[in-house]
Amino acid sequence: MFHKGNNRTSMRTSSVVDCIKKIRDKSSLMLDLTYYALLYQDRELAQVAYATGEETVSYWKEMMRHAFMAVSLLPEMMEVINSFIELAHHMRRAVDVLLDFCKLIQLGYRPHPALVKAVEISEEQVAIVELQRGMTIRELIDRIEASLDVIAIKCGAAWFIDPSEDRHLHKGDILIVRTTRDVLERLEELGIGKVRRPKVEPCRECSQEDVEAIIRELAYMKNLSEVALDLAYLTVLSLDPSIVEEVEDIEHYFDVRHIELEKKIYEALKGDPVEVITTIRYVLCLEEIVDSARSLAISVKSCPELANILQKAVREGEEVLLKIVIQDARGLTLRDLALDDLGLTVLAVKRKGDIIVLPGPDTRLEDGDILIIKCFREALPEVKEKLKIPVQTF
Repeated sequence: MFHKGNNRTSMRTSSVVDCIKKIRDKSSLMLDLTYYALLYQDRELAQVAYATGEETVSYWKEMMRHAFMAVSLLPEMMEVINSFIELAHHMRRAVDVLLDFCKLIQLGYRPHPALVKAVEISEEQVAIVELQRGMTIRELIDRIEASLDVIAIKCGAAWFIDPSEDRHLHKGDILIVRTTRDVLERLEELGIGKVRRPKVEPCRECSQEDVEAIIRELAYMKNLSEVALDLAYLTVLSLDPSIVEEVEDIEHYFDVRHIELEKKIYEALKGDPVEVITTIRYVLCLEEIVDSARSLAISVKSCPELANILQKAVREGEEVLLKIVIQDARGLTLRDLALDDLGLTVLAVKRKGDIIVLPGPDTRLEDGDILIIKCFREALPEVKEKLKIPVQTF
């Protein structure tokens, strides 16, 4: 049984901006749910992801109704409307890919242990947590003093998707949360929740060196696909051609690497053929996501009139993009800024026309560097208060 949240998922308005905002937020939500349904081999979690995808499609259909009405009412704007429909197509494409992948999980397709390990080591985590004490979601966030997004709650046999912050949680409730590894450890240290961790079986028939290389590449491509989508929406906000080029560079990288990686997976990973096939399908899913991101960025670039619509949609989303300009680096690294402690994800560092995607904690900063950071909107006041560096919101 699935229920929508108390207020955040009900479609009370039918504006284009509202539809785009919901599609963006729920596509990101579905991306996480699908990955971790596979990670935990959890068909019920796959059902939650699928229900989220179906809801996303309903917003897409509403958005298309607006477009078709505009055709009859504003024939002089046909070119812009066509661009809008093309944009909607690219947004729907990513959702359809994830819906298809959910079906595989529901049919019992399981991942190779190498894939499980690759997803597990990603920086941003979606985890299954059994709550150890009762409190509201807001109290939970305040207690851990870090960014945490409760995606869904299982209370008894019922699932509540995208719940509001004032929802009361009970001991024994199962939460699906999106956060960082450090926050998950804090949840357990404080005795608030017990994190369910996926079992990773060793592949005794495989070369350890080959498996480790595949794990590193899978983890990087998984992270890079998420960055591509974030950068595509950043293009909407900044209309910066260099960011469009970065999304295109990621797409070109995927075009070359996904075929090489699939070949390596086929040759190096031994064991159940179903596990190997599922892992290859996972890579293809990532490649489709990146293709959608590139198409989205190019659509906005080719029709700037769409920016007026999309800018508001992205700004009102559940996640926000921040910009920090480093004025006095003094040899600091990203680790020295302690951004992880605030639950922030550094998507990229812009440096003299270049973009470093997914920089590591040991990345040394230089004067003039611009950090592009993803943050949950609800954590924004705390982030601005605790950081000693001026923060700008796109």
